[in-house]
Amino acid sequence: MKNILLVPLSFSVSCFLLLIPESKIFSQKETFDIARYIPPRDWKKGTNNGVITYTTVNATTGGFCVLALYSSSPSLGDAKEDFETEWKERVVTPLNAESNPKTEIQINADGWKTVSGAAAIRIDSLDAYVILTVFSGFGKKFSVVTTLNDQSYISGVDVFLKDIKLDKTPLKTLPVSANKDLSVVGTWSDYSGSLGSYVNSSGVFIHSADTHEMHQYIFNTDKTFAYKELISSNGMVLYTESSGTYGITGDNLTLYIKMYKSGFGTIKEDKTKETTDQYKFYIGPNKWEPGPFLNLHKDGNYYPWSDYPYDYYKKLSDDNKTGIKELPDKNKAPGNETGGLQTDLSLGTTSKFGSLTYHIPKGWNVARYPDGDILTPADLSKGEVLQIWVQPVLNFSGTMDQALQKSYDETAEKIGASKMNDVNGGNYSKLAPKFSFRGWEYIRCSGGIHLGNGQYPPEYGLDLFVIKVNGRFEKISVLKSKKNCNYSSYYSSDRLNYNNDIENFLFSLQFPDWSEPAIKTAKENWEGINGDWQGISLSVGVPKPGAELGAELKGKHLIFFSNGQAFFGDNFPVEGLDEINTWIKAENNRRDWGTYSFTNGRGNLKLPYADIPLRMEAGRLIVTTNKTDHAFIKANGVDGARFSGTYAMSSKDFLGQETGITPLITFTADGKFTDKGALKILNHKNVDCINEANDPGSGTYEIKNYSLIFSYTGGRRIRIAFLGTDYDKNNPSPATLSLSYYENVLRKQ
Repeated sequence: MKNILLVPLSFSVSCFLLLIPESKIFSQKETFDIARYIPPRDWKKGTNNGVITYTTVNATTGGFCVLALYSSSPSLGDAKEDFETEWKERVVTPLNAESNPKTEIQINADGWKTVSGAAAIRIDSLDAYVILTVFSGFGKKFSVVTTLNDQSYISGVDVFLKDIKLDKTPLKTLPVSANKDLSVVGTWSDYSGSLGSYVNSSGVFIHSADTHEMHQYIFNTDKTFAYKELISSNGMVLYTESSGTYGITGDNLTLYIKMYKSGFGTIKEDKTKETTDQYKFYIGPNKWEPGPFLNLHKDGNYYPWSDYPYDYYKKLSDDNKTGIKELPDKNKAPGNETGGLQTDLSLGTTSKFGSLTYHIPKGWNVARYPDGDILTPADLSKGEVLQIWVQPVLNFSGTMDQALQKSYDETAEKIGASKMNDVNGGNYSKLAPKFSFRGWEYIRCSGGIHLGNGQYPPEYGLDLFVIKVNGRFEKISVLKSKKNCNYSSYYSSDRLNYNNDIENFLFSLQFPDWSEPAIKTAKENWEGINGDWQGISLSVGVPKPGAELGAELKGKHLIFFSNGQAFFGDNFPVEGLDEINTWIKAENNRRDWGTYSFTNGRGNLKLPYADIPLRMEAGRLIVTTNKTDHAFIKANGVDGARFSGTYAMSSKDFLGQETGITPLITFTADGKFTDKGALKILNHKNVDCINEANDPGSGTYEIKNYSLIFSYTGGRRIRIAFLGTDYDKNNPSPATLSLSYYENVLRKQ
C-alpha cells in the first residue's frame, strides 16, 4: 500500500477539485438521522450503533477511503466548540491524531456552519489521512469523518459533503427527572453482556466486537463504581477502564474517578487519575422501551439520538460485583445431586441464538452480543482465556471442507488474529467430516493464532466446529489461551472438566428444523452382562518388536452398558464410569465403541472394524477375535466400598532414581481422606499446572460406577478410575490397593 502525499493542512473542503463526474460515483438519495444525501455508488455500507459507514478499497493500488456519518447530538452553541469536542472524541481518542489541527469555518446559505479540519495519522504502520467535517446549527451538530490514504478520493468526498442536506427543525430536549424509588446499584450496559468477553483482565483484545461502541457501568452498594468502554473503529480497537466512588444529590450523579487505564489492543496507559464527571440522570423508561434504564445526560456529550439527549443502559444484574447474570443451577437431577452414570442431555439451562438451541454447562456464564453468544467458565484461572462462541449461521453452498476453511478465516479476521501455520500444512489440523449420533453432519479443526501486539504476540488456540443442517452451516468456535508450565505448555481447555463441558456442549446442540434419531441413555445397572469384563485378546496390527508378525495378546476391557452400547479397548476410561457420557465417548473414539446384542447366553459385539461373536460358558464370557476364543471375567462390583489405612507409592521416579519423597494417602472407613502427594500421581496429568491434585489436601471420598470420587474441603473434585482388581469389599485394609485406570499399586504402611 503506497504512502499518500498529504495536502496542506490549510485546505478548504469546498475548494477540492471535482475530478470524477458525479453520475459515475453516486446513486439515489438516502436518509440517516437528520441528513439526506447521495451515497457513493458501489461502496460497502455498514450500519452500527448510530453510525453509517461507506468503504471502498482499490485492490490494485491498495488505496482506501472510509466515510463515517455519526448521529446528530445537541450543539454546544458554538460551531468551533462543537468541532473541538467531536475532534477529540472521533479522531484524537480512536486514531491518536494531533489534538489541535488547523481548521476552516464556512457559513452556509441554509443557516448551518461547517467547521473542517484534517491531520496525518498512522494505521497499522501505514500513512493515512483523516478529515473531520462538523455541521452546527439549530441546536444540533452532525459529523462526518473521512479516513483515506489516496488523494484521488478527495474530489468524490467533496461532492458527497456538498450534497448533504440537514433537517433544520430546532432540537427539542426532554426534562430530566430522577426516579428515587429505583436504585442505581447494579450492572448497567448498552449491550446485553459483559465486556469481559471481549477484553481480558490484562486489557488484551481477545474477541471481535463487530460493533462501534460498548459501554458498561457497575455501581456498588459501598458507593464505589467501575466503568468499561470498548470502541472499534476502522479496524482499530480502544479499551478503557476507570473506577472510583460516586454520589447522588437529587437528579445529579457525580463520579469521582480515581483510576484510569486505556490502550489499543493492550493496556498502554495505567495511572491514577483524579477527576470528576457529573451527569443528570433518571432510572425508568427511555424513549422506546419501558426498561428500566439508567438514563444519563452530560452537557457537551455526544448522543446518538438528536431528540433524546441521553445515553441509556439496561440493567444486567443486581449483583454489585459482576456484569454477568448469575445462572440458575439446573444441572442436578431432582433427588440425585451427585448425578448418575450418564448426564441426561436434556438437563441444564438452555438458551437460543439464531436457529440454534444450546445447553449452558454448569458453572459457565453467558454474555450475549449481536454477533453471537459467548460462554466462559466462572472459575477460570486468572490470566487464562476460554470461550465458546456461538456464531451467526454461514449461508454457503460449498463443501464441508470449504465451509470449515471459510469459517476459520472469518473467525480469525473477526477477532483480529494472525493465523499460524500447522505442521501438516495450512492453518489448522482437521478431522474428516462425520455424521454424529444426533444425525447431522459435522467437521471440526484445531489451529494456532496470535493475538495482540509486539514482536512475539501471545499464542492462542482456535477450534472450529461446523455443522451442516438442511443446507446451512452452523458455526461454533472455541478460543483458548496457551500457557507455559515449567518445560511444558498447555491450553486452558486441556483441563478435563472443561474439555468434558465443551464436548457435552457441542454434541447437545439442537435445531428446530432437524429431527433427531432416538437416543437412549445408559443407566446405573451392572446386573447380568452389564459391567466391566476383563481378559486377554489377540490383536493383529503393524509389526513391531515383540510382535514381528503384527499379532500380540493384549489386556482388554469389555464394558457393556444398559442402553446397548459397548466399549472394547486397552485402557479403562480415565475417570471411571460415573457420569460418563457414553454417546460422546463413542463419538470421539469410534474404533473402541460399538453396540451389542446378547440373548440366551449368546450374542454379538458390533464394532466399526468387525463383528465379534460372544457366548457365556461357566460364568466366563468367551470373546472370539481373529478366530480365537478368549475368556473374560467380570469385575467385582465396588459401589460403596471403603478403605482404611495409609497407603504409599514408590519414592522413585519414572527413571528408577530415588527422590527421597514418598507420596502418601490416608483413608478412613467413615469416608474421609488426607492426601500427601499420591493423588498428584494417580490423577495422571502430564502438566502440573492443570493437575487438580497438584496440591495436597483432604476431604471425603466415595466409590460408585468404577469411579473413586474425591471431594476436597474447599471445592475441588477429582474422579479417578477404580476397577476393584484383587479387592474384597469385606477387607477395607488390604496390603495393596490398585488405583486409577493405570492401576498404580499402593502399599499399606
